[in-house]
Amino acid sequence: MHNPIREGHILVCPKSQKARYRDLETEELFELSLAVQFLTKFLQKEHGTDSATVSIQEGSGAGQTINHLHVHIIPRKPGDFKNNDDIYPLLEAFDDE
Repeated sequence: MHNPIREGHILVCPKSQKARYRDLETEELFELSLAVQFLTKFLQKEHGTDSATVSIQEGSGAGQTINHLHVHIIPRKPGDFKNNDDIYPLLEAFDDE
């Protein structure tokens, strides 16, 4: 990935390129959720943590700048940011790239 926010940062996208989470069909929603759950567990194990930020930005008002649904999974450790919420401006800037 180009310029990950933290080591292990990945994006997960549904097979169909829909713009929003709310646009997913039931089967797509199920598949995406299972993939996110599996990958979150995998990344936490690989990076020796029990925490992760799992984020979807739904619409431009929430910071979505890429017009297709994607889920950020970022393994987290205590103290990796001065304030936990400091990650959100970085997510917005990441998607602007």
